[in-house]
Amino acid sequence: MNIEEVEAELAENADAGYRDFSGKLTPTQYPMTGVRIPILRKLAARIVKSGFGETYLQEGKRDTHEQIMLAGFVTAALGGTPDEYLRRLDAFMPYIDNWAVCDCVLSSCKAVKKFLPTA
Repeated sequence: MNIEEVEAELAENADAGYRDFSGKLTPTQYPMTGVRIPILRKLAARIVKSGFGETYLQEGKRDTHEQIMLAGFVTAALGGTPDEYLRRLDAFMPYIDNWAVCDCVLSSCKAVKKFLPTA
């Protein structure tokens, strides 16, 4: 997988009707293209599974709401040590500008449970 393939898939899955609907509910400084969240989650999983996750986080664009969501889902899915995970989350935080990115991405951070002490 590479950046061009990711961008092509985002463009292919853009939905103007969903963009207009989401735009009314989600205040953001970034333009929306209308890619649905389940598609973004599946794409993020494929990016990580292909071994392209770290490269995507370093080189992928952050120009649209959906690109930011995708980067967040990749961040959440990568895992690693607690320090690696927190470093990636810390790098992602400046892109959170609305409730949807915050809720969707942070609720996807399942690896955090592994780092918590058991009672």
